[in-house]
Amino acid sequence: MDRRSVLIKLEKALATLGDVKADVLFENDDVVKIEIVSNIFKDVILTKRIDMVSNAILDISTTDLIDFNISIIALTENEVNLGLKENGNLNVIVSNGEGFAAHPPLN
Repeated sequence: MDRRSVLIKLEKALATLGDVKADVLFENDDVVKIEIVSNIFKDVILTKRIDMVSNAILDISTTDLIDFNISIIALTENEVNLGLKENGNLNVIVSNGEGFAAHPPLN
């Protein structure tokens, strides 16, 4: 898998959400971390935010990223300004190639 081409595909897929700032990082050998900051998440509950991002990257996650765990952190600009960005462990989902499942935060 060419990570550069996957990053380009992810960038295009995430752009379908609208005005978002996205950072995509490959961590270790098996985790793709997607951090998205946008006011489209204002007044949207966490599970719906994750659902929105999951739907945007569904094709890529079931093909190019099938062997990766996917971490999604979706915050509004205000939440980032308030310093909530570091609480990203609460916003984790895992893809096992058959779909997405909630993953509890690590303590």
